[in-house]
Amino acid sequence: MWFRKKKNQKKENRKFIAAVAVLIVLVAVLYATLVLNGRKTALDIKLADVPTIQDDAAVITEANRQAIEDAERAEFLKIRPIDPTDHIKGEAGAPVEIIVYSDFECEFCANFSDTLKKAEEEYGEKLAIAYRHYPLRLNPNSEAAAIASECAAEQGKFWEMHDKLFMDNKNNNMGPEQFKQDAAAIQLDRVMFNQCLDMEKYKDKIWTQFAEGKDAGVAGTPNSFINGEPVPGDVPFEDFTDSAGVSREGMRMIIERHLGNSIQR
Repeated sequence: MWFRKKKNQKKENRKFIAAVAVLIVLVAVLYATLVLNGRKTALDIKLADVPTIQDDAAVITEANRQAIEDAERAEFLKIRPIDPTDHIKGEAGAPVEIIVYSDFECEFCANFSDTLKKAEEEYGEKLAIAYRHYPLRLNPNSEAAAIASECAAEQGKFWEMHDKLFMDNKNNNMGPEQFKQDAAAIQLDRVMFNQCLDMEKYKDKIWTQFAEGKDAGVAGTPNSFINGEPVPGDVPFEDFTDSAGVSREGMRMIIERHLGNSIQR
């Protein structure tokens, strides 16, 4: 009798455990559903838009492609678009807009400035190039060089000073006194320029741009955004193979791709 009672008790316990297990699974499924619904990204496709199993595979492929493009556009919106506060070569609104975060004392930035000149020669009015400051603290003269460029911009000669500063970089000759000589070479009002440089007049603007770049994901220089697409590093003009042996697009191919996209739109 005692044995039969104990056996019945074990059956009841198993039923209870099974019921609890089912309840836990249901709760877990409900929680996962709520969490996933609350974390939809731009890659999610609405259930009503998902083709049924009978639909053509091409429709599914197109839906996925569109979802991915939407996600990429949403990601690229983090960068501030070109505006009148920027130093721009070309016209804002050109088919391809390049925003470059750079440091005048960065060797790779000097190389990349040459690449951008090739792009200008090749594509002309199809490009708009905007320069923004991202001075690296490890470079002792990068902040002063950035200020020098802004002081030259006061007199309408930002790009002339831009070229001088990168030439100083290549010649390993950076410093405030050299920047003052550069100002004389491009025929700036020397008193006005020197006062501007000595009082660090545009320091706040420079570090504001640095903060904007950091918020947009810039971690080093040069770092470009081509129609919003982040393109980090000193990317050469032609296609190349990186240090890991992976084939990469050069600036020419990236620009061509965006020109093609602008035509399609």
